[in-house]
Amino acid sequence: MKKLNLVVLMMVALVGQSFGWGANGHRAVGEIAEQHLSSKARKAILTLMGDENLAMASTWADEVKSDHAYDSCNVYHYVNMKGDETYERSTKNPEGDAVMALELMSSILKDPNATVEKKREAFRYIVHIVGDLHQPMHVGHAEDLGGNMVKVKWFRKDSNLHRVWDSDIINYLDLSYTELARHVGIAKEAEVKEWQSAKVLDWVEESHLIANELYDNVGDGNFGYRYVYDYKDVMYHQILKGGVRLAGYLNELFG
Repeated sequence: MKKLNLVVLMMVALVGQSFGWGANGHRAVGEIAEQHLSSKARKAILTLMGDENLAMASTWADEVKSDHAYDSCNVYHYVNMKGDETYERSTKNPEGDAVMALELMSSILKDPNATVEKKREAFRYIVHIVGDLHQPMHVGHAEDLGGNMVKVKWFRKDSNLHRVWDSDIINYLDLSYTELARHVGIAKEAEVKEWQSAKVLDWVEESHLIANELYDNVGDGNFGYRYVYDYKDVMYHQILKGGVRLAGYLNELFG
C-alpha cells in the first residue's frame, strides 16, 4: 500500500511538472512575442492560426493534459539534469524532453506534407515550450522532479519549489497577462539582438544556472514577502527574455 501511495504521489508530481509559468505567465510571453514578430512571420501565423494569437495559443499545451491522448507529450514541457551537468552531457530521457520536442514541432511546422491541424498543434507547442524553457524549474533536477519534491511553505501554506515558480509568485502579484507583459519592461534593441542570437541550448543553460541558485537558496523553506522581493525581477526578466526569443524563433521559422 505504501508503494502504491508513493507511485501515486510521483505521478501527481510529474503532472505538476508540466505546467510552466501558469496561464498568465505563458500568455505574457506570447503577448511580448507579438510585439517583436516580423511582418512575414505575422502574416504566416495569421494564415495558419486565424484569430488565435500567441497569447491564446500559449496555454493549449497545458489544457490538453486532461486528454489522455496526449499523455505521451507530458515530457515535452521540461528538461531535467543534475546540477553540475549541461544538457549536452546529461543523460537524456528516452521518452523525450522539451528540447527534443521543440525540434520535432519545428520540423512538423516546416513539413509541406503535414496537415493544417498538425501544424496548428505544432505551433501551439512551440509557443508553450519556449515559455517553459525560460521557467527555471522546468530545467531543474531529475531526482526531485524539477523541484516538485522540494516542499516549502508559501505564506504559511503548503507548496513546493516548482509550484512557487509556476504560479505562486505570479498569482501573488495579481496581474492580468497584459499587465504582466507591460510590467516586465521593454527590451532594449541591443538586448533583443543579443537574446535572439542565443541558441536553444543557451536558453537551457541559463535557466539551469538560475534553477541551481534557487535550489541553493531554499533556506528554511518559509517563503513570503522577502522571497517575492528577492526573485520577482528574475521572473520578470525570464518572461521578457522568453517573449523576445519566442518572436525571434518564429521569425526564423517563418522566414
